[in-house]
Amino acid sequence: MFSLSLLTAFTLDAQCDVKQTMARIAATYEGIIDYRISVTVRVAGEPETRRHFEIAASKPKRFRMVTGDLLMLDDGEQVWGYDKRRKRYTRDPVTEPIGISNEIRTVREAYFNRFEHIDRLGVTSASCTRKGDTLVIRLGDDKRWKETLTVDAVRFLVIESVFEGSSKSRIKWQYRQTSGDLDPAFFRFTPPAGADRTNALEIR
Repeated sequence: MFSLSLLTAFTLDAQCDVKQTMARIAATYEGIIDYRISVTVRVAGEPETRRHFEIAASKPKRFRMVTGDLLMLDDGEQVWGYDKRRKRYTRDPVTEPIGISNEIRTVREAYFNRFEHIDRLGVTSASCTRKGDTLVIRLGDDKRWKETLTVDAVRFLVIESVFEGSSKSRIKWQYRQTSGDLDPAFFRFTPPAGADRTNALEIR
């Protein structure tokens, strides 16, 4: 007869189908049109690097991100950058793949879009384990890198990533909104009085 503790341990650490789980994750992210999330990134080193992002998007085009004193915004026609501390801003057409546009593209892909096609990743090793209310997916490729994703088992949203390669990073997500429409005004920007237009902003 198994003890309650052994049965509990078995239940919490049960294996799950990794392909099916990643397909559910991809379908979840593909189905989200408007969202607001908070992302915290920590990269190991001396000293440790930390960044925090407040991100909002309305697919397929509009995107807003705030990190520190810097606002980056794509309203669908123009890409804006605004440094609140220096009171400087940039404005470029969305067709210009420079500066703020590149940063927005990188952040959008790294912290949301990549999960839309997580089921199509070309990795040589993947496993999935259920631990209580979360699913733990371990990914790797020929021992050059490995990533552990912690996923909300009910919503199929990634809540943490630990990546180990040439460096080690830990990313955590908090989902503020994943359903309903965001106010279009959220993606509009008017330079404050006294702000100066410049060709580029320092992205820290």
